[in-house]
Amino acid sequence: MTKILITGGTGYLGRNLCNQLLTSNHQVTILSRNINSPIVSSLEEKGVLFFRGNTEDFNSLKPMVSEKFDVIFHFAANLNMDGDKDALFNINVKGTKNMLKLANKSSAAKFIFASSIEAMGPVSERDIFADETYGCSPVNNYGESKLEAEKIITANNSGFKSIIFRIGNVYGPDGRNFIYPIIASIERKNILFRALPLIASRYLSFIFIEDVIRGLLCSLSDIPSETYILTGDEQLPFGKIYDLCAQLLGKDTHDYKILDKDFNKSELLGKNALLDYILSDDGNLKIHRAYSNDKIKRKAGFRAKVDLRTGIKKTIEFFYKKGILPIYKKGFKGFIKKILENL
Repeated sequence: MTKILITGGTGYLGRNLCNQLLTSNHQVTILSRNINSPIVSSLEEKGVLFFRGNTEDFNSLKPMVSEKFDVIFHFAANLNMDGDKDALFNINVKGTKNMLKLANKSSAAKFIFASSIEAMGPVSERDIFADETYGCSPVNNYGESKLEAEKIITANNSGFKSIIFRIGNVYGPDGRNFIYPIIASIERKNILFRALPLIASRYLSFIFIEDVIRGLLCSLSDIPSETYILTGDEQLPFGKIYDLCAQLLGKDTHDYKILDKDFNKSELLGKNALLDYILSDDGNLKIHRAYSNDKIKRKAGFRAKVDLRTGIKKTIEFFYKKGILPIYKKGFKGFIKKILENL
């Protein structure tokens, strides 16, 4: 039985990975600051062990040294793209240093780090589908902190294997970062909708949560200690992703194309988190987030199994069933149910 430690194990990635690991009879322990939550209780009922600790404070990690974990998945992070730089580096960089120290002292065999495509930064049109050899130029504080953490891991000379995954834009049931704000925009025609003429051509690198977990699990096999881009196969301009969401909701997908206002980027910032993210660039030609997953396919045997249409449909169904779709709240329950049943 493999002893596995997950930091950030109650987050979106962590709990999905945890649930999958449990199906393979691994012994899973989660490091968490807060061990009094419904998520913790649910995982404890499934046999997950918990340690209260803080990755920023190595003293709080010392009780785990004697546990001798075989594998450490380090997911704990501050995800605020343009948050305070000191706060981001304290968690994302100092926390990584401490977890590497724990991995060394506990004689771990593998250290798996959840980095981000933000460590690379956006690319120009001519570099679309950039691979791991592409020069890194992050455009936000979060990306800078992830890149710095990568450098520390790569420079580590301890005896365990270190694997870095640069993960794309994760979406799926219960994930609120990408599909949910698009759905809200389609219904409300908010600032994200009105900005479509400006952002429709910008590529995003989506990957469904189940495929992310498949990629992460590749690290448990004998793959090289390297950095891998972990994204889906369908990386499309945002306008096409928006259209697909609208089609699945039975909405007109071309309304925005008649808008002719010449939007100024500065007047749009700070009003919508997804819009802020899409607009974050180098101020010049690097405006696309589109990367190649060829390396992880070639060296780890990874295959994305959920196409974008299916993944978005599953995500919409989840929000519908939970009653948290904006359109659900506005009296369109029967309409959405009919759409979903006919897909």
